[in-house]
Amino acid sequence: MMTIFQGVVFPAFHALWSQWAPPLERSLLTGISYAGNQIGNTIVMPIAGILCEHGFAGGWPSVYYILGIVGMAWSALWFLYASNSPSTHRFINKTEKSFIEEALQDTMTKEGEKKPSIPWKAVLKSSAVWGLWAGHFAGDWGAYIMATGLPLFMNDVLGFDLTSMGFLSAIPYLVYFLAINIAGFIADSVRNAGWMSTINVRRAAMVIALGSQAIFLVACGFCGCGQEHLAVVFLTLGIGLSGVSYAGFVVNYLDIAPTFAGPILGIGNTISCVAGILCPLIIGWLTPTGSQGEWLVVFWITFAILVAGTIVFIIFAKGEVQEWAKIRRNTSSTSNAKDIADEQPNGRPT
Repeated sequence: MMTIFQGVVFPAFHALWSQWAPPLERSLLTGISYAGNQIGNTIVMPIAGILCEHGFAGGWPSVYYILGIVGMAWSALWFLYASNSPSTHRFINKTEKSFIEEALQDTMTKEGEKKPSIPWKAVLKSSAVWGLWAGHFAGDWGAYIMATGLPLFMNDVLGFDLTSMGFLSAIPYLVYFLAINIAGFIADSVRNAGWMSTINVRRAAMVIALGSQAIFLVACGFCGCGQEHLAVVFLTLGIGLSGVSYAGFVVNYLDIAPTFAGPILGIGNTISCVAGILCPLIIGWLTPTGSQGEWLVVFWITFAILVAGTIVFIIFAKGEVQEWAKIRRNTSSTSNAKDIADEQPNGRPT
């Protein structure tokens, strides 16, 4: 049930950013919103390890009680301050509102305007979408392997106990958090300066993110007892640098179809859920004794999937709003929506 309700969160992010994020600020703003998830991992993992051994209500149940209370408090703040668009926000100033609405005038629905229906036939025939979904699947495969396999590998091969794993598992996600935000800032800065096109920025981000994760994951698989610190370094680099993918496939939904980014991301997440189902099954099947050799097979399979997903993304992904995703209005000034992904002003209003 938790997974069902949480499944709508990430498509909701994109639906909101399609109404809020100017094109040349998408990488940073999208990254910031997703990076909060990694702060949660960084904080919760060590605390959960302590609570499982020393917490109230028998230990592990205390983890869920505390997280539930925090979640309710956060939700109250969200309902107070969030809104669907700048036009309905209670606290935004007029200058900021005008800047955002002008930047997104060709791809956002206006107040009171009916949102166009999703052209599913065009979506499913789009190579840009399928290339994006391939990159999404590969990125999520790596994430699920890390989330599912990391604690098991650290216990089976490296011999860490529960409390130590809690603290050590938090380190890579702290680097992950930093990588998401730094990559978002750099990606938008490079695009603002005109040094690289949007699609080349996205391609570079995917090569750095998934390529480094593939290499360091396999390198970690060669580490055994006595090389625990080296393994932690490899895991930290592999997980941490994979955060650069948020400047790659994650924000690319907003590049190619900002109006429909939420639903298309929802489909991508659904496809990627296959990775979430298969990863624990494959880990259980391939590591019956938890030996280093068994884990190395898991990591090589992951290497192949990460590389394949990156290649497909590089070939088929696009960096501009697709024709079927543009809003067309009847007035002469807006009947032909222009591609604004690379043509926005460089600065925000002060």
